[in-house]
Amino acid sequence: MSKKKAAVIVAAGRSSRMGLFKPLLSIGSSTIIETAINTFRSLNIKDIIVITGKNANELEAHIKYTGATCIRSNYTQNKMFDSACIGLEYVKDKCDMVFLHQQILLFLQNIVLKK
Repeated sequence: MSKKKAAVIVAAGRSSRMGLFKPLLSIGSSTIIETAINTFRSLNIKDIIVITGKNANELEAHIKYTGATCIRSNYTQNKMFDSACIGLEYVKDKCDMVFLHQQILLFLQNIVLKK
């Protein structure tokens, strides 16, 4: 019996250290957030939750076509851990296994996730 998997991508931060909105930075012909979502989709993970915060309207519009579920975190009050907890709370009764992903660390290759 295969386990039901979900992915929670935390993309709610202010990008204060970098000064650029990381989820929408380009990587080739895609963006960081699209690459993260597509990586999980390629592994047959259907339930993908993106925690948004700063620039939520822009980010949510950008990934609307992906079918990912967006949940907003209050980026002015919440820390990254708080945003991760929001996503984990959302999926806790919906799956057997969760990949928790900070979108800037998306350079997970399919081979790493498959292991």
